[in-house]
Amino acid sequence: MIALEVIAAASGPWLRLADFELSMHQRGCDSREVARALGSLSRRGWASIVGSSLSVTEAGQQAAARGAPRAAPSRRRKRRERMPPGLL
Repeated sequence: MIALEVIAAASGPWLRLADFELSMHQRGCDSREVARALGSLSRRGWASIVGSSLSVTEAGQQAAARGAPRAAPSRRRKRRERMPPGLL
């Protein structure tokens, strides 16, 4: 998650919201992705918006230090091959 990289690069638990958005844009995120990331951080209890600042909680700082969890690989079902009709 790019937002965790931005939080990890920050010097403290408080970030100006404009600086957070700028860092996200520099990493290739558009405004929708920035809003989605802020919502995700808030839902997980890792950060909250206070005025024009982003307050990162202790849990958010720990998550940023650990890095984003890797997504589990999807389990693909083996495709059953059928015999063409009329073969028998």
